[in-house]
Amino acid sequence: MILSELEIVKQDFEKKSSELGKRIEKLEETKIHLGLDVDVQKQEIQEENIRVDQWERKFKDA
Repeated sequence: MILSELEIVKQDFEKKSSELGKRIEKLEETKIHLGLDVDVQKQEIQEENIRVDQWERKFKDA
């Protein structure tokens, strides 16, 4: 069976579209992981700032 030019173009488009869809999914997963990493780092900074404030108050009162 000989595929028409249109069918060949359609198959090529579907293949590239599928590949791009997979790349987008991977990028979205990476984005989510990076966002979670940022949230963890923000939490750690907040906790460290609380400790710094506690130490500053402690030395100020001394």
